[in-house]
Amino acid sequence: MVNRSLFTYQSSPTSTDTTNKAGGVAHSFSNEHALCQLACTGTFNSTFYATAQNNFDDIKHIAESVYANNPDLILKSAVYGRANGKMKDMPAYLLAFAAAKGVDWEKFDSAWDKVINNTKMLLNFCQIIRSGVLGRKSFGTHIKRLIQKWIISHSDDSLFSSSFGHSQPSLKDVIKMVHPRPNTPSQRALLGYITDNNKYDCNDLPEIVQTFEKLKKNETDEVPNIPFMALNNITLSTKQWTDIAMKMPWNTLRMNLNNLYKHGVFDNPKTLNDICNIIRNPELIKKNNYVFPYSIFTTYKNLNVDNKLKYALQDALELATKNVPTLNCGKIAICPDLSGSMSGPVTGYSSASTSVTCYDIVGLFTTTLLRKNPDALVLAWADRMKKVNINAYDSIVTNIDLIKSVNVGGGTNSSLPISYLNLYKKKCDVIIYISDNQSWISSNNYYHHTTQLQDEWNIYKKNNRNAKLVCIDIQPYTDTQVPDSKDVLNIGGFNDSVFDVISDFVNNAETNFVKTIEEVIL
Repeated sequence: MVNRSLFTYQSSPTSTDTTNKAGGVAHSFSNEHALCQLACTGTFNSTFYATAQNNFDDIKHIAESVYANNPDLILKSAVYGRANGKMKDMPAYLLAFAAAKGVDWEKFDSAWDKVINNTKMLLNFCQIIRSGVLGRKSFGTHIKRLIQKWIISHSDDSLFSSSFGHSQPSLKDVIKMVHPRPNTPSQRALLGYITDNNKYDCNDLPEIVQTFEKLKKNETDEVPNIPFMALNNITLSTKQWTDIAMKMPWNTLRMNLNNLYKHGVFDNPKTLNDICNIIRNPELIKKNNYVFPYSIFTTYKNLNVDNKLKYALQDALELATKNVPTLNCGKIAICPDLSGSMSGPVTGYSSASTSVTCYDIVGLFTTTLLRKNPDALVLAWADRMKKVNINAYDSIVTNIDLIKSVNVGGGTNSSLPISYLNLYKKKCDVIIYISDNQSWISSNNYYHHTTQLQDEWNIYKKNNRNAKLVCIDIQPYTDTQVPDSKDVLNIGGFNDSVFDVISDFVNNAETNFVKTIEEVIL
Protein backbone atom coordinates (compact mmCIF):
# COMPACT_ATOMS: atom_id res chain seq x y z
CA MET A 1 0.00 0.00 0.00
CA VAL A 2 1.40 3.42 -0.96
CA ASN A 3 1.95 6.11 1.66
CA ARG A 4 -1.39 7.98 1.75
CA SER A 5 0.20 11.09 3.25
CA LEU A 6 2.20 11.46 0.04
CA PHE A 7 -0.37 10.42 -2.51
CA THR A 8 -3.61 11.94 -1.19
CA TYR A 9 -5.84 13.60 -3.83
CA GLN A 10 -5.72 17.38 -3.75
CA SER A 11 -8.32 19.55 -5.49
CA SER A 12 -5.76 22.23 -6.30
CA PRO A 13 -1.97 22.77 -6.15
CA THR A 14 -0.73 22.81 -2.55
CA SER A 15 2.62 24.51 -2.39
CA THR A 16 2.72 28.23 -1.63
CA ASP A 17 5.64 30.09 -3.18
CA THR A 18 5.46 33.71 -2.04
CA THR A 19 4.61 36.12 0.74
CA ASN A 20 1.85 38.59 -0.05
CA LYS A 21 2.03 42.32 0.60
CA ALA A 22 0.34 41.83 3.99
CA GLY A 23 2.92 39.26 5.12
CA GLY A 24 0.88 36.08 4.69
CA VAL A 25 1.88 33.10 2.59
CA ALA A 26 0.29 32.94 -0.84
CA HIS A 27 0.44 31.48 -4.34
CA SER A 28 1.97 33.64 -7.07
CA PHE A 29 -0.03 34.12 -10.23
CA SER A 30 1.70 33.24 -13.46
CA ASN A 31 3.05 36.32 -15.21
CA GLU A 32 0.22 36.06 -17.73
CA HIS A 33 -2.42 35.92 -15.01
CA ALA A 34 -0.78 38.74 -13.04
CA LEU A 35 -0.84 40.91 -16.18
CA CYS A 36 -4.56 40.26 -16.65
CA GLN A 37 -5.28 41.09 -13.00
CA LEU A 38 -3.34 44.36 -13.15
CA ALA A 39 -4.89 45.37 -16.47
CA CYS A 40 -8.27 45.57 -14.69
CA THR A 41 -7.20 46.85 -11.25
CA GLY A 42 -3.99 48.87 -11.65
CA THR A 43 -4.02 52.67 -11.41
CA PHE A 44 -0.34 53.45 -10.60
CA ASN A 45 -1.42 54.87 -7.23
CA SER A 46 -0.44 53.73 -3.76
CA THR A 47 -2.63 51.08 -2.18
CA PHE A 48 -3.03 49.95 1.43
CA TYR A 49 -0.09 47.55 1.22
CA ALA A 50 2.05 49.01 -1.57
CA THR A 51 3.42 52.34 -2.76
CA ALA A 52 2.83 53.70 -6.23
CA GLN A 53 6.45 52.86 -7.06
CA ASN A 54 5.98 49.26 -5.86
CA ASN A 55 2.92 48.88 -8.06
CA PHE A 56 4.70 50.41 -11.06
CA ASP A 57 7.71 48.11 -10.59
CA ASP A 58 5.37 45.11 -10.48
CA ILE A 59 3.63 45.86 -13.77
CA LYS A 60 6.87 46.79 -15.51
CA HIS A 61 8.53 43.51 -14.50
CA ILE A 62 5.46 41.46 -15.38
CA ALA A 63 5.00 43.14 -18.77
CA GLU A 64 8.66 42.46 -19.63
CA SER A 65 8.24 38.77 -18.73
CA VAL A 66 5.02 38.35 -20.69
CA TYR A 67 6.36 40.20 -23.73
CA ALA A 68 9.21 37.72 -24.05
CA ASN A 69 6.80 34.80 -24.57
CA ASN A 70 3.41 36.23 -25.50
CA PRO A 71 3.59 39.79 -26.85
CA ASP A 72 0.00 39.66 -28.15
CA LEU A 73 -1.26 39.34 -24.57
CA ILE A 74 0.11 42.81 -23.82
CA LEU A 75 -2.17 44.28 -26.50
CA LYS A 76 -5.12 42.06 -25.60
CA SER A 77 -4.85 43.04 -21.93
CA ALA A 78 -4.81 46.70 -22.92
CA VAL A 79 -7.94 46.25 -25.03
CA TYR A 80 -9.77 44.22 -22.39
CA GLY A 81 -8.73 46.57 -19.59
CA ARG A 82 -10.17 49.52 -21.50
CA ALA A 83 -13.25 47.98 -23.10
CA ASN A 84 -14.32 45.66 -20.28
CA GLY A 85 -12.47 46.92 -17.22
CA LYS A 86 -13.22 50.59 -18.02
CA MET A 87 -9.66 51.43 -16.94
CA LYS A 88 -7.65 54.44 -18.15
CA ASP A 89 -4.02 54.57 -17.07
CA MET A 90 -3.15 50.87 -17.27
CA PRO A 91 -4.42 50.27 -20.85
CA ALA A 92 -2.54 53.40 -21.97
CA TYR A 93 0.62 52.12 -20.28
CA LEU A 94 0.36 48.64 -21.81
CA LEU A 95 -0.18 50.12 -25.26
CA ALA A 96 2.80 52.45 -24.76
CA PHE A 97 4.88 49.50 -23.54
CA ALA A 98 4.04 47.55 -26.70
CA ALA A 99 4.89 50.57 -28.85
CA ALA A 100 8.27 51.00 -27.17
CA LYS A 101 9.08 47.31 -27.59
CA GLY A 102 7.89 47.02 -31.15
CA VAL A 103 5.14 44.53 -31.93
CA ASP A 104 3.10 43.40 -34.92
CA TRP A 105 2.03 46.85 -36.11
CA GLU A 106 -1.15 45.60 -37.76
CA LYS A 107 -2.28 44.18 -34.43
CA PHE A 108 -1.07 47.29 -32.64
CA ASP A 109 -3.15 49.52 -34.92
CA SER A 110 -6.24 47.45 -34.12
CA ALA A 111 -5.55 47.72 -30.38
CA TRP A 112 -4.90 51.47 -30.75
CA ASP A 113 -8.37 52.05 -32.20
CA LYS A 114 -9.98 50.21 -29.27
CA VAL A 115 -7.88 51.74 -26.47
CA ILE A 116 -7.33 55.33 -27.64
CA ASN A 117 -11.03 56.10 -27.89
CA ASN A 118 -11.08 59.59 -26.39
CA THR A 119 -8.79 62.55 -25.80
CA LYS A 120 -7.96 61.54 -22.24
CA MET A 121 -6.64 58.18 -23.42
CA LEU A 122 -4.57 59.81 -26.17
CA LEU A 123 -2.98 62.22 -23.71
CA ASN A 124 -2.33 59.46 -21.16
CA PHE A 125 -0.52 57.49 -23.86
CA CYS A 126 1.53 60.51 -24.94
CA GLN A 127 2.46 61.38 -21.36
CA ILE A 128 3.72 57.86 -20.69
CA ILE A 129 5.84 57.77 -23.84
CA ARG A 130 7.26 61.27 -23.33
CA SER A 131 8.14 60.55 -19.68
CA GLY A 132 10.91 58.20 -20.82
CA VAL A 133 10.00 55.44 -18.32
CA LEU A 134 9.85 52.96 -21.20
CA GLY A 135 13.32 53.78 -22.46
CA ARG A 136 12.38 56.25 -25.18
CA LYS A 137 10.85 59.71 -25.36
CA SER A 138 10.13 59.96 -29.07
CA PHE A 139 6.99 58.59 -30.66
CA GLY A 140 8.65 57.13 -33.70
CA THR A 141 7.28 57.37 -37.22
CA HIS A 142 4.46 54.86 -36.90
CA ILE A 143 3.06 56.22 -33.64
CA LYS A 144 3.39 59.79 -34.88
CA ARG A 145 1.28 58.91 -37.91
CA LEU A 146 -1.37 57.28 -35.72
CA ILE A 147 -1.61 60.40 -33.56
CA GLN A 148 -1.79 62.62 -36.63
CA LYS A 149 -4.57 60.44 -38.03
CA TRP A 150 -6.43 60.54 -34.68
CA ILE A 151 -6.36 64.35 -34.68
CA ILE A 152 -7.27 64.85 -38.32
CA SER A 153 -10.06 62.28 -38.29
CA HIS A 154 -12.05 64.27 -35.73
CA SER A 155 -14.65 66.80 -36.79
CA ASP A 156 -13.94 70.47 -36.12
CA ASP A 157 -16.50 70.59 -33.30
CA SER A 158 -15.16 67.44 -31.68
CA LEU A 159 -11.53 68.55 -31.91
CA PHE A 160 -12.31 71.98 -30.47
CA SER A 161 -14.21 70.41 -27.57
CA SER A 162 -11.30 68.04 -26.94
CA SER A 163 -8.91 70.95 -26.49
CA PHE A 164 -10.34 71.85 -23.07
CA GLY A 165 -9.75 70.33 -19.66
CA HIS A 166 -6.43 68.55 -20.18
CA SER A 167 -2.87 69.42 -19.24
CA GLN A 168 0.62 67.89 -19.04
CA PRO A 169 0.33 67.30 -21.92
CA SER A 170 -2.59 69.20 -23.39
CA LEU A 171 -3.99 68.55 -26.84
CA LYS A 172 -2.25 71.77 -27.83
CA ASP A 173 1.09 70.24 -26.76
CA VAL A 174 0.47 67.04 -28.72
CA ILE A 175 -0.51 68.91 -31.88
CA LYS A 176 2.74 70.84 -31.67
CA MET A 177 4.67 67.58 -31.26
CA VAL A 178 3.26 65.71 -34.26
CA HIS A 179 2.36 68.54 -36.70
CA PRO A 180 -0.76 67.05 -38.33
CA ARG A 181 -1.58 68.22 -41.85
CA PRO A 182 -5.07 69.73 -42.01
CA ASN A 183 -7.48 68.62 -44.71
CA THR A 184 -9.69 71.73 -44.90
CA PRO A 185 -9.32 75.50 -44.41
CA SER A 186 -11.46 75.32 -41.26
CA GLN A 187 -9.30 72.55 -39.83
CA ARG A 188 -6.14 74.52 -40.65
CA ALA A 189 -7.56 77.57 -38.88
CA LEU A 190 -8.69 75.48 -35.89
CA LEU A 191 -5.26 73.88 -35.41
CA GLY A 192 -3.70 77.34 -35.53
CA TYR A 193 -6.25 78.61 -33.00
CA ILE A 194 -5.61 75.72 -30.57
CA THR A 195 -1.82 76.08 -30.80
CA ASP A 196 -1.81 79.91 -30.65
CA ASN A 197 -0.36 80.09 -34.14
CA ASN A 198 -1.70 83.31 -35.63
CA LYS A 199 -1.04 82.28 -39.23
CA TYR A 200 -4.65 81.56 -40.10
CA ASP A 201 -7.70 83.41 -41.39
CA CYS A 202 -10.21 84.03 -38.59
CA ASN A 203 -13.02 83.81 -41.11
CA ASP A 204 -12.07 80.15 -41.69
CA LEU A 205 -12.57 79.21 -38.04
CA PRO A 206 -15.42 76.73 -37.45
CA GLU A 207 -18.72 78.29 -36.40
CA ILE A 208 -18.45 76.79 -32.91
CA VAL A 209 -15.16 78.66 -32.31
CA GLN A 210 -16.50 81.94 -33.65
CA THR A 211 -19.56 81.65 -31.38
CA PHE A 212 -17.32 80.91 -28.40
CA GLU A 213 -15.20 83.99 -29.08
CA LYS A 214 -18.30 86.19 -29.40
CA LEU A 215 -19.60 84.80 -26.11
CA LYS A 216 -16.32 85.68 -24.36
CA LYS A 217 -16.69 89.26 -25.66
CA ASN A 218 -20.39 89.47 -24.66
CA GLU A 219 -21.35 89.82 -28.32
CA THR A 220 -23.89 86.97 -28.18
CA ASP A 221 -26.08 85.10 -25.70
CA GLU A 222 -25.76 81.87 -27.65
CA VAL A 223 -23.77 79.18 -25.81
CA PRO A 224 -21.97 76.70 -28.08
CA ASN A 225 -22.11 73.01 -27.28
CA ILE A 226 -18.67 72.72 -25.67
CA PRO A 227 -17.35 71.14 -22.46
CA PHE A 228 -18.44 72.58 -19.15
CA MET A 229 -14.93 73.57 -18.03
CA ALA A 230 -14.49 75.88 -21.03
CA LEU A 231 -17.25 78.12 -19.67
CA ASN A 232 -16.19 78.38 -16.03
CA ASN A 233 -14.44 81.73 -16.50
CA ILE A 234 -17.29 83.29 -18.46
CA THR A 235 -20.17 85.10 -16.73
CA LEU A 236 -23.38 83.40 -17.85
CA SER A 237 -27.00 83.75 -16.77
CA THR A 238 -28.92 80.96 -15.04
CA LYS A 239 -30.92 80.52 -18.23
CA GLN A 240 -27.73 79.99 -20.21
CA TRP A 241 -26.47 77.45 -17.67
CA THR A 242 -29.83 75.70 -17.90
CA ASP A 243 -29.55 75.53 -21.68
CA ILE A 244 -26.07 74.05 -21.28
CA ALA A 245 -27.33 71.43 -18.84
CA MET A 246 -30.13 70.33 -21.14
CA LYS A 247 -27.66 69.82 -24.00
CA MET A 248 -25.13 67.81 -21.99
CA PRO A 249 -24.61 64.13 -22.78
CA TRP A 250 -25.93 61.87 -20.00
CA ASN A 251 -22.54 61.04 -18.52
CA THR A 252 -21.35 64.67 -18.59
CA LEU A 253 -24.58 65.73 -16.89
CA ARG A 254 -24.10 63.10 -14.18
CA MET A 255 -20.58 64.31 -13.44
CA ASN A 256 -21.52 68.00 -13.26
CA LEU A 257 -24.61 68.04 -11.04
CA ASN A 258 -22.81 69.86 -8.20
CA ASN A 259 -21.47 72.50 -10.60
CA LEU A 260 -24.89 73.08 -12.12
CA TYR A 261 -26.31 73.49 -8.63
CA LYS A 262 -23.78 76.26 -7.91
CA HIS A 263 -25.05 78.13 -10.97
CA GLY A 264 -28.69 77.97 -9.83
CA VAL A 265 -29.89 75.54 -12.49
CA PHE A 266 -32.00 73.54 -10.03
CA ASP A 267 -33.76 76.55 -8.52
CA ASN A 268 -36.45 76.09 -11.16
CA PRO A 269 -38.67 73.12 -10.15
CA LYS A 270 -39.44 72.25 -13.78
CA THR A 271 -35.75 72.16 -14.70
CA LEU A 272 -35.04 70.02 -11.64
CA ASN A 273 -37.73 67.53 -12.66
CA ASP A 274 -36.49 67.49 -16.26
CA ILE A 275 -32.90 66.76 -15.16
CA CYS A 276 -34.09 64.03 -12.77
CA ASN A 277 -36.00 62.37 -15.61
CA ILE A 278 -32.90 62.48 -17.80
CA ILE A 279 -30.76 60.93 -15.05
CA ARG A 280 -33.19 58.02 -14.52
CA ASN A 281 -33.95 57.52 -18.25
CA PRO A 282 -33.32 53.79 -18.92
CA GLU A 283 -32.60 54.28 -22.62
CA LEU A 284 -29.90 56.88 -21.92
CA ILE A 285 -28.32 54.70 -19.23
CA LYS A 286 -28.28 51.74 -21.59
CA LYS A 287 -26.86 53.87 -24.40
CA ASN A 288 -23.93 55.01 -22.25
CA ASN A 289 -21.84 51.87 -22.35
CA TYR A 290 -19.09 53.58 -20.36
CA VAL A 291 -21.37 54.09 -17.37
CA PHE A 292 -21.29 51.37 -14.76
CA PRO A 293 -22.64 51.19 -11.19
CA TYR A 294 -19.37 52.31 -9.63
CA SER A 295 -19.52 55.63 -11.54
CA ILE A 296 -23.11 56.32 -10.56
CA PHE A 297 -22.42 55.44 -6.95
CA THR A 298 -19.43 57.83 -6.98
CA THR A 299 -21.73 60.64 -8.09
CA TYR A 300 -24.28 59.70 -5.46
CA LYS A 301 -21.68 59.84 -2.68
CA ASN A 302 -20.38 63.24 -3.78
CA LEU A 303 -23.75 64.88 -4.45
CA ASN A 304 -24.49 67.94 -2.32
CA VAL A 305 -27.78 68.99 -3.86
CA ASP A 306 -31.53 68.39 -3.79
CA ASN A 307 -32.72 64.97 -2.57
CA LYS A 308 -34.74 64.54 -5.77
CA LEU A 309 -31.47 64.20 -7.68
CA LYS A 310 -30.23 61.65 -5.18
CA TYR A 311 -33.40 59.63 -5.71
CA ALA A 312 -32.92 59.88 -9.48
CA LEU A 313 -29.36 58.59 -9.10
CA GLN A 314 -30.63 55.71 -6.98
CA ASP A 315 -33.04 54.83 -9.78
CA ALA A 316 -30.15 55.03 -12.26
CA LEU A 317 -28.06 52.78 -10.03
CA GLU A 318 -30.83 50.18 -9.92
CA LEU A 319 -31.09 50.26 -13.73
CA ALA A 320 -27.31 50.02 -14.21
CA THR A 321 -27.16 46.77 -12.25
CA LYS A 322 -29.78 44.98 -14.33
CA ASN A 323 -27.28 43.38 -16.70
CA VAL A 324 -25.73 41.33 -13.90
CA PRO A 325 -26.49 37.70 -14.75
CA THR A 326 -28.48 35.34 -12.57
CA LEU A 327 -26.19 32.49 -11.58
CA ASN A 328 -28.38 29.47 -12.20
CA CYS A 329 -26.25 27.17 -10.12
CA GLY A 330 -28.07 26.43 -6.89
CA LYS A 331 -27.05 27.91 -3.56
CA ILE A 332 -24.56 30.81 -3.50
CA ALA A 333 -22.44 32.16 -0.65
CA ILE A 334 -21.16 35.73 -1.00
CA CYS A 335 -18.16 36.55 1.20
CA PRO A 336 -17.40 40.31 1.42
CA ASP A 337 -14.05 41.30 2.95
CA LEU A 338 -14.53 44.08 5.54
CA SER A 339 -10.97 44.11 6.91
CA GLY A 340 -9.03 47.32 7.55
CA SER A 341 -7.17 47.25 4.24
CA MET A 342 -10.48 47.67 2.41
CA SER A 343 -10.96 51.16 3.84
CA GLY A 344 -8.88 52.88 1.15
CA PRO A 345 -10.08 54.30 -2.19
CA VAL A 346 -10.59 51.57 -4.77
CA THR A 347 -8.39 53.38 -7.31
CA GLY A 348 -5.61 53.96 -4.77
CA TYR A 349 -4.30 56.95 -2.86
CA SER A 350 -3.50 60.02 -4.95
CA SER A 351 -4.33 63.72 -5.20
CA ALA A 352 -7.35 62.74 -7.31
CA SER A 353 -8.47 59.71 -5.30
CA THR A 354 -12.06 58.63 -5.70
CA SER A 355 -14.31 58.84 -2.65
CA VAL A 356 -15.45 55.29 -3.42
CA THR A 357 -13.66 52.87 -1.11
CA CYS A 358 -13.06 49.16 -1.41
CA TYR A 359 -15.80 48.81 1.23
CA ASP A 360 -18.19 50.49 -1.20
CA ILE A 361 -17.25 48.15 -4.04
CA VAL A 362 -17.60 45.12 -1.78
CA GLY A 363 -21.04 46.37 -0.75
CA LEU A 364 -22.00 47.17 -4.35
CA PHE A 365 -20.93 43.75 -5.66
CA THR A 366 -22.64 41.91 -2.81
CA THR A 367 -25.87 43.86 -3.19
CA THR A 368 -25.85 43.50 -6.97
CA LEU A 369 -25.35 39.73 -6.77
CA LEU A 370 -28.12 39.50 -4.20
CA ARG A 371 -30.55 41.37 -6.44
CA LYS A 372 -30.36 38.56 -9.03
CA ASN A 373 -29.72 35.76 -6.51
CA PRO A 374 -31.88 36.73 -3.50
CA ASP A 375 -31.49 33.48 -1.56
CA ALA A 376 -27.67 33.81 -1.42
CA LEU A 377 -25.92 33.45 1.92
CA VAL A 378 -23.89 36.55 2.93
CA LEU A 379 -20.87 35.89 5.17
CA ALA A 380 -18.98 39.10 5.99
CA TRP A 381 -15.51 38.64 7.38
CA ALA A 382 -12.25 40.19 8.59
CA ASP A 383 -10.68 38.62 11.69
CA ARG A 384 -14.19 37.53 12.69
CA MET A 385 -17.15 36.45 10.58
CA LYS A 386 -20.84 37.28 10.70
CA LYS A 387 -23.77 35.97 8.75
CA VAL A 388 -25.57 39.06 7.45
CA ASN A 389 -29.33 39.04 6.93
CA ILE A 390 -30.20 41.34 4.03
CA ASN A 391 -33.43 42.05 2.20
CA ALA A 392 -32.27 41.59 -1.39
CA TYR A 393 -34.97 43.95 -2.63
CA ASP A 394 -34.07 46.93 -0.47
CA SER A 395 -32.35 49.71 -2.41
CA ILE A 396 -28.76 49.23 -3.57
CA VAL A 397 -27.63 52.22 -1.49
CA THR A 398 -29.39 50.99 1.66
CA ASN A 399 -27.80 47.56 1.42
CA ILE A 400 -24.32 48.95 0.69
CA ASP A 401 -24.54 50.96 3.91
CA LEU A 402 -25.83 47.92 5.80
CA ILE A 403 -22.93 45.73 4.67
CA LYS A 404 -20.34 48.42 5.44
CA SER A 405 -21.70 48.76 8.98
CA VAL A 406 -21.05 45.12 9.92
CA ASN A 407 -18.36 44.94 12.62
CA VAL A 408 -16.07 41.98 12.04
CA GLY A 409 -12.75 43.42 13.23
CA GLY A 410 -9.83 44.79 11.27
CA GLY A 411 -7.49 41.86 10.55
CA THR A 412 -7.71 39.58 7.53
CA ASN A 413 -8.51 35.86 7.80
CA SER A 414 -10.07 34.75 4.53
CA SER A 415 -10.55 31.16 5.71
CA LEU A 416 -13.39 32.08 8.10
CA PRO A 417 -16.39 31.85 5.72
CA ILE A 418 -15.51 28.39 4.38
CA SER A 419 -14.51 27.27 7.87
CA TYR A 420 -18.06 28.23 8.93
CA LEU A 421 -19.55 26.32 6.01
CA ASN A 422 -17.47 23.27 6.95
CA LEU A 423 -18.33 23.49 10.65
CA TYR A 424 -22.09 23.70 10.08
CA LYS A 425 -22.09 21.49 6.98
CA LYS A 426 -23.67 24.18 4.82
CA LYS A 427 -23.87 23.14 1.18
CA CYS A 428 -23.23 25.83 -1.44
CA ASP A 429 -22.66 25.38 -5.14
CA VAL A 430 -20.69 28.59 -5.65
CA ILE A 431 -18.71 30.58 -3.06
CA ILE A 432 -17.78 34.11 -4.14
CA TYR A 433 -15.12 36.15 -2.34
CA ILE A 434 -14.85 39.92 -2.88
CA SER A 435 -11.56 41.10 -1.40
CA ASP A 436 -8.10 42.54 -1.90
CA ASN A 437 -6.92 38.94 -1.51
CA GLN A 438 -4.29 39.81 1.13
CA SER A 439 -5.09 37.39 3.94
CA TRP A 440 -2.48 37.11 6.71
CA ILE A 441 -4.10 35.83 9.94
CA SER A 442 -3.88 32.02 10.13
CA SER A 443 -2.37 31.90 6.66
CA ASN A 444 1.19 31.02 7.66
CA ASN A 445 0.83 27.26 7.50
CA TYR A 446 4.49 26.68 6.69
CA TYR A 447 4.53 22.99 7.62
CA HIS A 448 2.02 22.05 4.93
CA HIS A 449 2.99 24.89 2.59
CA THR A 450 -0.65 25.83 2.08
CA THR A 451 -2.83 28.76 2.99
CA GLN A 452 -5.56 28.31 5.59
CA LEU A 453 -8.20 29.18 3.00
CA GLN A 454 -6.86 26.47 0.72
CA ASP A 455 -6.97 23.92 3.55
CA GLU A 456 -10.59 24.80 4.30
CA TRP A 457 -11.46 24.70 0.60
CA ASN A 458 -9.94 21.23 0.20
CA ILE A 459 -12.01 19.99 3.16
CA TYR A 460 -15.12 21.59 1.68
CA LYS A 461 -14.52 19.95 -1.70
CA LYS A 462 -14.44 16.47 -0.17
CA ASN A 463 -18.07 16.90 0.90
CA ASN A 464 -19.18 19.13 -2.00
CA ARG A 465 -17.36 17.80 -5.03
CA ASN A 466 -19.19 20.01 -7.55
CA ALA A 467 -18.73 23.26 -5.62
CA LYS A 468 -16.86 26.17 -7.21
CA LEU A 469 -14.87 29.01 -5.68
CA VAL A 470 -14.59 32.51 -7.18
CA CYS A 471 -12.09 35.04 -5.83
CA ILE A 472 -12.72 38.59 -7.08
CA ASP A 473 -9.68 40.77 -6.39
CA ILE A 474 -10.41 44.51 -6.52
CA GLN A 475 -6.83 45.69 -5.86
CA PRO A 476 -3.67 45.44 -8.02
CA TYR A 477 -1.87 42.53 -6.36
CA THR A 478 -0.31 39.49 -8.00
CA ASP A 479 -0.99 36.52 -5.73
CA THR A 480 -3.87 34.48 -4.38
CA GLN A 481 -4.84 32.30 -1.43
CA VAL A 482 -6.12 29.51 -3.71
CA PRO A 483 -4.68 29.01 -7.20
CA ASP A 484 -6.80 28.47 -10.31
CA SER A 485 -8.15 25.03 -11.08
CA LYS A 486 -11.20 23.63 -12.86
CA ASP A 487 -13.18 24.59 -9.74
CA VAL A 488 -11.41 27.84 -8.75
CA LEU A 489 -11.55 31.16 -10.61
CA ASN A 490 -9.37 34.16 -9.75
CA ILE A 491 -10.44 37.37 -11.45
CA GLY A 492 -9.53 41.05 -11.07
CA GLY A 493 -11.68 44.15 -11.52
CA PHE A 494 -14.19 46.42 -9.83
CA ASN A 495 -16.93 46.81 -12.42
CA ASP A 496 -19.76 44.62 -13.61
CA SER A 497 -17.87 42.95 -16.47
CA VAL A 498 -16.47 40.44 -13.95
CA PHE A 499 -19.95 38.93 -13.63
CA ASP A 500 -19.95 37.77 -17.24
CA VAL A 501 -16.75 35.79 -16.67
CA ILE A 502 -18.14 34.38 -13.42
CA SER A 503 -21.34 33.34 -15.19
CA ASP A 504 -19.34 31.45 -17.83
CA PHE A 505 -17.26 29.79 -15.13
CA VAL A 506 -20.13 28.57 -12.94
CA ASN A 507 -22.09 27.35 -15.95
CA ASN A 508 -19.34 24.82 -16.66
CA ALA A 509 -17.66 26.67 -19.52
CA GLU A 510 -13.98 25.85 -19.87
CA THR A 511 -12.86 29.33 -18.88
CA ASN A 512 -10.58 31.31 -16.64
CA PHE A 513 -9.55 34.94 -16.56
CA VAL A 514 -6.48 34.51 -18.77
CA LYS A 515 -8.41 32.51 -21.37
CA THR A 516 -11.07 35.22 -21.42
CA ILE A 517 -8.51 37.89 -22.28
CA GLU A 518 -6.66 35.61 -24.70
CA GLU A 519 -9.91 35.44 -26.69
CA VAL A 520 -9.82 39.19 -27.39
CA ILE A 521 -9.61 39.71 -31.15
CA LEU A 522 -7.00 42.20 -32.34
